[in-house]
Amino acid sequence: MTFIESWELNLYIGTSLGEIIHMYKIDDELGYIFVSRQQFNASKVRPVHQIVIFPEIMKALVLCGSTVMAYSLPEFSPANIGKIKDVGGISIDWNQWDLDSNGRNYAVKYSTDAKSNNNCKFVEVAVFTKSNIRIVRVFEDSLILYKDIHYQGPIKGLKRGNLVAVATATNYDLIDCNKVQKIPLLPVSSSSKDGEFIPRLIPVATNECMLVCGGGKKSEPSMGMVVNFNGDVTRGTIPWNSYPTSITIDYPYSLAVVGDNELEVHSLHDQSVIQIFKFNQNDIIKVCTVSHIFKSSAGNLVATFTKTPLISEGTMEESELLAMESDSSNNIITDPGSNTLLYTVDGCIKILHSLPTPLRLMKMYEESDIHNCRSLVDLFSDELKESKSKESTEFGKKQSEFVEILLGLLAIRYFMFDHAFDIWINPKTSIDPRILIYIISGSEHIFGSLWFFEGLIESINSIKDTYKLILEDKLEENKRKNDIIEFYKLFLHSWLKTDEISKFGNQSILRTIEIELLQLYINDPNEVLELLFSFKHSKDDSIEILMKNHKYYYLAKYYDHLNDKNQFLYYWKGLIEGTFIDDEFTKNLDKRKSLRYLTNYISKHCSKEPDIIKRYGEWLLLNHVSYGLILYTSPELMNSDINQVSTLRLLDETEEGRSQKLIYLNYILNVKNEKQFIGDFQVLVI
Repeated sequence: MTFIESWELNLYIGTSLGEIIHMYKIDDELGYIFVSRQQFNASKVRPVHQIVIFPEIMKALVLCGSTVMAYSLPEFSPANIGKIKDVGGISIDWNQWDLDSNGRNYAVKYSTDAKSNNNCKFVEVAVFTKSNIRIVRVFEDSLILYKDIHYQGPIKGLKRGNLVAVATATNYDLIDCNKVQKIPLLPVSSSSKDGEFIPRLIPVATNECMLVCGGGKKSEPSMGMVVNFNGDVTRGTIPWNSYPTSITIDYPYSLAVVGDNELEVHSLHDQSVIQIFKFNQNDIIKVCTVSHIFKSSAGNLVATFTKTPLISEGTMEESELLAMESDSSNNIITDPGSNTLLYTVDGCIKILHSLPTPLRLMKMYEESDIHNCRSLVDLFSDELKESKSKESTEFGKKQSEFVEILLGLLAIRYFMFDHAFDIWINPKTSIDPRILIYIISGSEHIFGSLWFFEGLIESINSIKDTYKLILEDKLEENKRKNDIIEFYKLFLHSWLKTDEISKFGNQSILRTIEIELLQLYINDPNEVLELLFSFKHSKDDSIEILMKNHKYYYLAKYYDHLNDKNQFLYYWKGLIEGTFIDDEFTKNLDKRKSLRYLTNYISKHCSKEPDIIKRYGEWLLLNHVSYGLILYTSPELMNSDINQVSTLRLLDETEEGRSQKLIYLNYILNVKNEKQFIGDFQVLVI
């Protein structure tokens, strides 16, 4: 076997004898059956180097020897739409390579020819001949040369849009097909002998490719360099002890066959060796990437990925949501599968499955320590960007949320508050802010159900326990305690001020944040009132907390802010009388100022509230006569209906009242012009 491609249930195998073998999978138990065997050329025996399929137009291109010919899918019969000779390699446009609508295969997206009468579908490929890079359009019924770019000696290349990374026997270059410009990249090797090394270019992620560079000999150390299509090196160097005989990328890993038939798996993030597989030296091992995605069981992933209430309300609605979540997880969470194969030239094919991203990152999280945590933040951030690019599916959205939460937990676990700020205080985050409140403050002041991934519950509770010990001074971590509190305050304030929180569609989140802030600042006179006045979702809860903590001064001011006159006056009067004791009240106001505040409040806000005027006016006249008279003689109450007979009777009940009765009679006679009280005035004067 020299080449393998797979699409849907079809397996296409190229051989060293120039044959194309088509096999079809019946089911998991019976496996594949033989369908057909095509001979590329009846008169010449040349190995099959490439099979490139285009399901969108039901065609395939096969490179055998140095000739390219088209075949029809799925049966792989000759299409008879043309040939291309003197070819070293073919490249699809990797910018157009994406999952198909059913998520089972990768395919090159087609374009349409607007100039034709029926908008014919085509796919565009780069074909590398002895002296040209040829841009060819593959139609259902023809191969059309679209553009020729003169370039001497291309062997193979990799196309992304208008740019092509290309290799000769000695160098890697970047070619702009529109501007016909060349950017030199790297040498294929340091050897002076042309053709000793087979250049290797492999697509990586969305805008990168890996170039393999050798030493003086194939047995000497070599390296993989990842560059973007601006020509910049974008990742660290991956080292090998010898030049790879076969290589592919299963992001975020590179898999290379090197040395004594060993398969080395490296991380593209930190270039570390992940695994090494050793094979019998008599076997010739190759690795490749195919179009079809091979699936397997996803039991562990479903268990990890299913959400459950971390804090439960115990409602019927919650029970229904839990059942729906379980069903949803089983429906949308399938094994992400693998399109990476390992095969031997004599016919053994194996599927190489990497751990699904969530399980892989969880394993790294669990094995992390203080020494590698910062590098893991960078790695997880890269993974998050990759996950964000796949949010078009329900599984993609859930995976993105999982990775984001894991990144947030990593930063909090190791007190990396610089990174935590970017993760937890980010308007674009999908993380429920109540999760961090749960970690730092517990569940007491969290409203509503809080859902969380089952696979991360143990991790979050472990962090929660550590933070609890630090905040309760049970660990010698004073600096950590201050850092935690400062970060937490910043976190809560930031979420209170952002409008983005509305995207969660859950008022319980804002209610939780407001109450948590109140709890945090309830003993801070410089902050608490400003916070209370900014709250919009937690009035009743705030009142309850203020009462529970005997913060009657703040409670009265809060009622004042809410324009609840009766409640404000009730607590303010109670504070003056001593019914309610609050040091904050006595620190801010002496009795004279508090009484003056009360009379001003009633004059300004209650001039049309006769019941309030009567209730508090009578109390003032009996207990604080001068302030009662200030109230009753205020300009705002000029037109209020005050029972003057009752007022005069109240003044008679106290010595201070009797001493000031004449002043009040003078007011009602000369200011209010109520002449019926002239007799009372004359009696007092005489």
